[in-house]
Amino acid sequence: MTVFGFDVDSYNKGGLSFAQAYAQGYRACYIKLGGNNLSGNNPYMMNGYHAQVNAAFAAGFTEVGNYWMVGGHDPARSGAFYRANRDPRTTFDVIDNESIDYGNLWSSAECGVFLDVIQSPDPWHYANKSTGGWGSQGSWPELVARNVKGLVAYYNGSPFTNVGVNYPADRIKGHQYTSSATIGGLGLVDADAFTDDAFNQAKKQPPKGDDSVLVLISTPAPAASGNQFDWWVQNIDDKTYWHVENVAQLTYLRKIVTPNGTGMEVHENEPVDVLAGFTLIPQPAATVAIDAAAAAAIGAAIPRPSYKINGEAVPA
Repeated sequence: MTVFGFDVDSYNKGGLSFAQAYAQGYRACYIKLGGNNLSGNNPYMMNGYHAQVNAAFAAGFTEVGNYWMVGGHDPARSGAFYRANRDPRTTFDVIDNESIDYGNLWSSAECGVFLDVIQSPDPWHYANKSTGGWGSQGSWPELVARNVKGLVAYYNGSPFTNVGVNYPADRIKGHQYTSSATIGGLGLVDADAFTDDAFNQAKKQPPKGDDSVLVLISTPAPAASGNQFDWWVQNIDDKTYWHVENVAQLTYLRKIVTPNGTGMEVHENEPVDVLAGFTLIPQPAATVAIDAAAAAAIGAAIPRPSYKINGEAVPA
């Protein structure tokens, strides 16, 4: 089944409704983080980037990516800026390789440097089918070596028709087939088609910090439940999880989160398959003390003081 999506740039960010786009059937979007294509080629972040990412997740999108407009020939500097500002919930990253404004096309080698710095969970390369895009290089060896997926801009109005470029055909996973779609109440939006396996290498579980064990996550709830999300505590070390039964428990667990990142990680609106391969541990009845003993009951002892709440009970 083809997955349809779109990009969000500086021009359409103000008038596009993600909720309306989702209702139209779009399931993937990638939002401009920034670029270095302006005068001076200094890295910049698009105003409103984080607000757009928040709006996409709030509307139900689970495949939310970022893109970077290439420019100056300093991909390492661009990559460092990108990585420092990227929303950690996003699932894929796109190099937008076009010569726009004061920008320059990046070579295959430059793309490779950028990708090595950003450490993407799911890297993509976007370029026009023309000689000034995909045709500007030979075989893009650095992209091939890093298993980068191809997104071809070719506005013929027919998804995946005549999109062959000098890149392995089985790595072409996306086609931007029109620049004049009406999406989310806004016209003249770039629309993309993605293959049904396009996002199978995106993260299938929340990213794990250097020493984190427990992650609080939400997944879309079954429609019959009447809820927007289900909440879970997941132990990524021993592949177990348990369900958060009520709002009181969720409120308590959120207290563990700390602004400086030393507490439990939280990831909202993850795809349901983050639970795949994990074992459900039935939640103990009544109250549960979130201390080392309680942690052992759901899979492992808690290794850091920030997880130990001194026996304080989770409300039943």
